[in-house]
Amino acid sequence: MVFEDMRFNGRTFCKFMQIKRGTLGKRAFDGEAAFAFGRDRPEWRDEYHLTDAAAFLLSDMLHGLGRVHLRHTAALVRSTWAEWARCWAIAERTMSTDPATQQFYGMAVNARG
Repeated sequence: MVFEDMRFNGRTFCKFMQIKRGTLGKRAFDGEAAFAFGRDRPEWRDEYHLTDAAAFLLSDMLHGLGRVHLRHTAALVRSTWAEWARCWAIAERTMSTDPATQQFYGMAVNARG
C-alpha cells in the first residue's frame, strides 16, 4: 500500500477526524470505532497512523451514508479489514505511471484550522 508511515498524536488525529478527544475515547470504549488491521483501539496509546484514519473514516462514511448504527459499521470494517485493504491495493496497482493518464484515489476531509 502507498500509505506512508505517518503518525499522529491523539490531538492531531481528533482534529483530522473533526471530533473531540472525549468523543474518540467514548466511541472506542463503546465499540463504535474501527482502526487499522481490524483493531478496536489503536496499537499504541496516543499514536495513530494513516491507516487508522482510513478505517475510522470508512466506518463513519458507512454510518453517515448508509444510516447504519456506528457500532455495526465499526464491527463491519474491523471484521472485513483484509478485504478493504485488498481493494485499496488493487486500486493502487491500477494506477498508471504516465502522469497524463494517471488516476488518483483519495480521501477528502474538511480540515478547519
